[in-house]
Amino acid sequence: MSVPCTPSTVAACDDKSSKIKESLEMIRFRSLFLTMIAVVTLGLPASAADPVTLRIATSDIYGVANTFSLNGDDKVDGVTFENFRFTGGVPAMLAALKAGQIDVAEVGAASPIIAQAAGTDFKVIAATQPWPKGEAIIVADGSPIKTVEDLRGKKVAYPRATNAQWLVIHALQAHGLTLKDIDSTFLPPGTNLLTALKAGVIDATAYIDIPLASYEAQGTHRIVDHGDLGYPIAVQFIASDEAIRTKKAAVAAYVHQLAKHLAWAHANPEIRAEALGKVWHLDTSVVLTAEKRRPAGLQPISDTLVKSNQEIADAFFAEGVIPKKLIVDNTFTTEFNEDAKP
Repeated sequence: MSVPCTPSTVAACDDKSSKIKESLEMIRFRSLFLTMIAVVTLGLPASAADPVTLRIATSDIYGVANTFSLNGDDKVDGVTFENFRFTGGVPAMLAALKAGQIDVAEVGAASPIIAQAAGTDFKVIAATQPWPKGEAIIVADGSPIKTVEDLRGKKVAYPRATNAQWLVIHALQAHGLTLKDIDSTFLPPGTNLLTALKAGVIDATAYIDIPLASYEAQGTHRIVDHGDLGYPIAVQFIASDEAIRTKKAAVAAYVHQLAKHLAWAHANPEIRAEALGKVWHLDTSVVLTAEKRRPAGLQPISDTLVKSNQEIADAFFAEGVIPKKLIVDNTFTTEFNEDAKP
């Protein structure tokens, strides 16, 4: 029988109330504990709790994740893809990756070498199929420069420590020349290279699609590209070691969505070109030219890919682009190769 609370029994009531509260707290604790055990035991998806956020550094020039939403490829159960568009270029991406501000970066083949030289802890988790025509050395229409040999003594513009510099180095090497044989010219970011070419500020430049397609449509032509040199250049995707360790399932999902999205983009270049044309304020037909040169999918991480990056690293060291000789094989991982299938 319950005892009513009166002034003379208040102590007993307080004690009983306290015990009831303790019992309720114990029930709640046990319920929470059993729920946690169920999640672990039954393997409930991450979406049952808070989704894992994967922070992606992408580029409007050659990025892939920047258009995931066009095909719904930004939707994955348990994962949120958070895109950061880096207009400041690859150096800013690599700095953010090293600082732990992003998890993944979409970069060129030269960037992993630069990241390794800077002491960044990362792995190449995926790479596109070769992209032979997406980057070239160009000159203005009417230029007397017709061949790579004609670049001797000429002002050639390219961004430092990039795929473009590698293209210049490789093209010169193939013709018995080095960077010492040209006048390397470094222009401020955002410079209109077409204007610079036509004004004679520079004689030639190396650049990448989409801008490359625009320059070609407005009065330039290429004298050499990666395809001419037989080099399997590719867009590469790198993730911090920390992201791979703590967000492995999200990284795997990202690689799979890359493969899926590239296959979709290859089948629907007009849709992607229209979207990117609005970003670049360019005619869709110009962007479509670049889109049709894009890789159709991913390739597995392989010895061939490692060897091609080692070639860049050796050339960059020989030309003084990086301060020390590198061995690149430990910056690759094959653990996401199965995810690289659409």
